[in-house]
Amino acid sequence: MPYDKQSLWGNFKSALIASIKETEATAFKEAWKSCGDRTKFYFYELLPKVALKLDLGFQTEKPFRIDGIFVKRAGQTTNVPIIYLESENIATNSHDEVYKLCCLNAPLKVLVVCTEWDNEYWKKKVIYGHWHYIVEDFKDELSLTGYFAFIIAAWDQTLKFHAFVLNEHAEIIEDQLLIEINPM
Repeated sequence: MPYDKQSLWGNFKSALIASIKETEATAFKEAWKSCGDRTKFYFYELLPKVALKLDLGFQTEKPFRIDGIFVKRAGQTTNVPIIYLESENIATNSHDEVYKLCCLNAPLKVLVVCTEWDNEYWKKKVIYGHWHYIVEDFKDELSLTGYFAFIIAAWDQTLKFHAFVLNEHAEIIEDQLLIEINPM
């Protein structure tokens, strides 16, 4: 059954927000103690909840050394990737993750990063200096499949999760604050 990328993104976003809301504040405090703790939190606590809500399985670091794969078990028992997910703790070091995700065929590719996002200068620097040109190059030379979503976690006074989404034409189709919480 083919997946509609728009519905898939909407469902992923809703499941992510619901899973964040269900998570105890202490889990966020523990996760933000270090980059490694944050990665463990994403892959062993938060993302399995999202997958469950999407009625998908979740795997970590399987083929091509992808950090996370949301899969649908097909009729002949193959786990077919529906969502590929990469995580990078430093947004300005995410070139390889963006490149890797552009190489993959799935209706949704997601990169989760942690960086400042409310400052327009910094936001444009990260989008255009580290992500968008790679996606555009793939679009120009090959073609893209599905949506490319960036989930940006930014912790200042509160913890905010932003979404920045490109379609298969490398056009910005969404740029919004998903949820803001105060885990203090």
